[in-house]
Amino acid sequence: MSVLRTLQGTPASPGIAIGPVRVLSSQQRSKPLPAGERVPAQELARLRAAQKQAEKEIQEIYERACTEVGEGDSVIFQIHILMLQDEGFQQMIRKSIVEDHASAEYAVWSAGRKLYQMFSNMEDEYMRARSEDMLDISRRLLMCLNRQTPSLDFQGNYLMTPAVLCLTQAVPSQIIRTNHSQVLALVTQYGSSTSHSAILARGMGKPAVVGLGEHFKDLPRGEGQVIVDGTKGVVIVNPTPETLEKYTRIMSAESSRRADLAAFKGMKTMSADGVRIHLLANINSMAEIQMALENDAEGAGLVRSEFLYSPDHCPTEEEQYQQYSQMLAQMGGRRVIVRTLDLDSNTSYSYLDQEQEANPAMGLRSVRLCLRHRDLFRTQIRALLRASVYGRLGILVPFVNDGEMFRQIRMWIQSLAEELKREGKEISEAVSIGVMVETPAAALQAHELAREADFFNIGTNDLTQFTLAVDRENRQLKSLYNPSHPAVKRLIAYAARAAHEAGIPVCVSGEAASDYSMLRFFLRAGIQYLSAPPPYILELRREIGRLKVRGKGNGGQ
Repeated sequence: MSVLRTLQGTPASPGIAIGPVRVLSSQQRSKPLPAGERVPAQELARLRAAQKQAEKEIQEIYERACTEVGEGDSVIFQIHILMLQDEGFQQMIRKSIVEDHASAEYAVWSAGRKLYQMFSNMEDEYMRARSEDMLDISRRLLMCLNRQTPSLDFQGNYLMTPAVLCLTQAVPSQIIRTNHSQVLALVTQYGSSTSHSAILARGMGKPAVVGLGEHFKDLPRGEGQVIVDGTKGVVIVNPTPETLEKYTRIMSAESSRRADLAAFKGMKTMSADGVRIHLLANINSMAEIQMALENDAEGAGLVRSEFLYSPDHCPTEEEQYQQYSQMLAQMGGRRVIVRTLDLDSNTSYSYLDQEQEANPAMGLRSVRLCLRHRDLFRTQIRALLRASVYGRLGILVPFVNDGEMFRQIRMWIQSLAEELKREGKEISEAVSIGVMVETPAAALQAHELAREADFFNIGTNDLTQFTLAVDRENRQLKSLYNPSHPAVKRLIAYAARAAHEAGIPVCVSGEAASDYSMLRFFLRAGIQYLSAPPPYILELRREIGRLKVRGKGNGGQ
């Protein structure tokens, strides 16, 4: 008798699917052998021809992807071409051919394997997810060298009947080559929610669960049915009739909700009586950029740059430049506000000389920490300024309490911009520099700060906890943590008024930005931008459209 089992993985693409399983192998079976002494000149010629063919094939995949998942998601394959052309990768291959007289196949396999392992062992989740891209392009190059090379053991790409596609490790080109109309959902043994395969699954609207690990072997082979819940990251094997009925109802309700919200895509966000507001997205990882675009965000109002840092790895200027450049390019000219580093005050970082603090939330954190560690701050600002040419960048400085501190920071950023110009680096002249209003002091100094800043972002999470003297992480005080408290709202309104008088934009981020009960207050206070998690964007647009806000306060003017 079949027994119901719930397998836990990582949620990678939201939604629910029910259906039979198709488990396909996607791992390389064996390495290409060196095959004795080879003539380097001949192997290098073969390599150049194969690379040219690989670039052509990836370009064709890109064009197909543009049609099937849209241009935003398809940029993945343009990145693959750049990775294929990367001088470091090419140099590793050529060295093996020239110095070891290896076959081009073996040289590609060896270099791809080394880089795959390097990415796989990185601390940062986003960088770790690049291992599958390395796997994809090295397999592509191997296939172009020799169509008989067993580098793409992926039989039955085109599913003939609807099924849940289960792969040991998915790579982007496999996802695009598969018959999407027959794929109900994607499940993988390895992988990350930040991987490009996961991004493609989201672009196709397919539920996905990745990283099942050893539980992958528990998926049914042959006969058997599963429920894939991409929102919770679970796969239910052999569901009971009661479980099937429950999830069928959930699917029906979710389908209706999505259809309703889809009608709001492409619309301006406007109250029922004509007050305009812009909805931006909070970004906590590279994966959320695509989620923001899918939910029709008008930009990124708060990019928390801490996701690039781990306790044991401080990203270099070049690493940060690559990430910020990609982010700005993917946002396609939309406004992107990156908050400067605000590391978790409760975490120990190997590259910082931290001392234990009795009250870290009010201690050496955020811009205070950056000013103590100027090299850390300098690296981030230089990377941001270099990346600015790829889009509309705003740099947001958190934890500033007075105008003098902000003036000094602004002058220092401007000096780094001049330094980059002297080095011959191109930067945008339109980079804006703003203040995060998240302490009572900053709110009460808002008129002074507004004379110095290009924009305000009101961070309601910290502003609430500092105003009410309530630790928002303390569960015992949960009932006292209240962003709609009159004192908090008064500070928000005061800061918004100062911004309007100075003629600079003002945005609200934090949990309160997605609180429907606060919307009327925000619009009446004259807040022009709200920045919320991507899944809230369309629902906020719908709720704002139902409101009438004029008649009190400044009516949003």
